[in-house]
Amino acid sequence: SYNSKSSEIPLVQIKLKGRKNNPSAVGAIVRIQINQNTQLTRTISAGSGYLSQEPYSMLFPANIRGKKATITWPDGNVTSTSIPTSNNNLVILR
Repeated sequence: SYNSKSSEIPLVQIKLKGRKNNPSAVGAIVRIQINQNTQLTRTISAGSGYLSQEPYSMLFPANIRGKKATITWPDGNVTSTSIPTSNNNLVILR
């Protein structure tokens, strides 16, 4: 029989909360440097969700834990934060 657990990959979900005029932070870019040669990048875009999915959250592999996330907000401001080592869900506020 099919074992769905064999295909599960540990993920970390990051959700951005923007300012009043753009609370979903559409246009924000998240960059996470994994090592010298690998950087993961995600961009919040409108209309990317499907039915009940949360369209403004991003999924990253679990190896981002303990790394630094750099967020370029839609207004051009840049902030950085560390990814917690023991949390699968992170909300970053503008």
